[in-house]
Amino acid sequence: MALQTTLPGLQHVTLLTFAMALVLTGCASQPINLGQRAVDRLAEQRGRPVSDQTLESLIGALDRNPIQLEDAVALALANNPEVANGYLQLRLGAAQAHRASRIRNPVLAATILNSNQSRDGMQLGFDLVGSFTGLLTLGARKRLAASEFQALQQEVAAALLVTAAEAERAYYDYVAAQQIFAMQRQIAKAAQASLELAARYHQAGNLSPRQFALAQATAAEMVLAQLEAQEARAESRQALANVLGIAAQGSWQTSQQLPQPATTEDSLTDLIARGLDSRLDLAAARMRAQTLADQLQLTARTSGLGELDLGLAYEKETDGAELIGPVVAWEVPLFIRNKAALVQGRAELEAAIIARQQLATAVSNQVQLAHAELTNAQARADTYRQRLIPARIAATDRAQEEANYMLIGSFELIQAKQDEYTSYLGYLAAVRDYWMAHSALRLAVGDRLTGGTPATQPPLDVEATFRTTMHSSHQLHGRPQHASEIKHNGHAPAQEQGH
Repeated sequence: MALQTTLPGLQHVTLLTFAMALVLTGCASQPINLGQRAVDRLAEQRGRPVSDQTLESLIGALDRNPIQLEDAVALALANNPEVANGYLQLRLGAAQAHRASRIRNPVLAATILNSNQSRDGMQLGFDLVGSFTGLLTLGARKRLAASEFQALQQEVAAALLVTAAEAERAYYDYVAAQQIFAMQRQIAKAAQASLELAARYHQAGNLSPRQFALAQATAAEMVLAQLEAQEARAESRQALANVLGIAAQGSWQTSQQLPQPATTEDSLTDLIARGLDSRLDLAAARMRAQTLADQLQLTARTSGLGELDLGLAYEKETDGAELIGPVVAWEVPLFIRNKAALVQGRAELEAAIIARQQLATAVSNQVQLAHAELTNAQARADTYRQRLIPARIAATDRAQEEANYMLIGSFELIQAKQDEYTSYLGYLAAVRDYWMAHSALRLAVGDRLTGGTPATQPPLDVEATFRTTMHSSHQLHGRPQHASEIKHNGHAPAQEQGH
């Protein structure tokens, strides 16, 4: 039901109302840079700065220098399709916020009436009506739209942090895969050298067919392990290329060594507290719940108001007289008082509160799990570095001494070497798991960690250590042996006697 009338005393009020509406709506401009600068600033505050270099310069640098970790993250934030989609959602949100900060356009109505009297002319009428209710609620709607857009910015920034963590983990995985493949290739070469030595012993009659077959099987297993490491390297390169948004078959390269593990200084309690305070997705959930609460209050305040329109009417009568005056149109809220919107608003608010509580619990659990994984990987790496690898090196050195005195045979020495190489492989895997868990913990906390960072840690030069421990093996196999040299005064080495 609409009540419409013309009240001459309201003419000046109507004109003033329209002037105010024009001023207020004219100030409602779109967010600067569509909110992208605010998103980039949120990411930078959490240690993930968005590079100011152009995408062309970032891609152009791929073939000049090996990609470092910071380069990979910067390229992912500039070139990953998910990041581009997030910025697109930001543009859509900016348009919605801009639309919400405006009042409804005024409505212009015109009438042309012909009289049934031939002596009378046409009657003309014009009405220009705008929403006074929209003007009254404009400030509140602008605040709600700004809050909703701020929550969207936080969500997009949180997605940037996810992409940065994915690039970081893919980078660690690929660098580790390269190191593991290089070591597996060295192990396969050592196994092939062992097989050649076994063949000479077998030809000289000092190695049984069974043991020669075992040597052949071991060499084949090492070749298979090398092929599996090669496949893992290709898969990890593909995964890294996908995150960076580039082709895997390019000539680009990365660093060849993982950084050494750092010392974690953050306690679990502090990390959980920081996660609850720093996580952008949780901040967005809080913001959305507060926005819905404010929206519900606005709906409750205006539910009994009804739509109120003010405007200006002009009529030209058939006799030439002109009439002008204000128009008031009010939707009398007799049958519909917006109760459905109140019920819906309460339900949406309760759902948002539940979602916020669930996310807060999930944040605590994610931080706890990532911290446990990091601690476990660090413990494994320390065990390899401080206990297992030194023991394997000592065992290899003692085996070399015993082989020099012919107390053990060459194959037992080679087995000690292989066990030593296996410990290096395990150490590499533990260091890789450490840094991947470090990245997962940083993402779970939603901020940089106060402990050591990859950039401050020296490279893990496992290959140099590997080559050092290979020195005695090279001495063993440095001079080719013939079948006539295998028998020492008619006796085989201690390991092979009796076979």
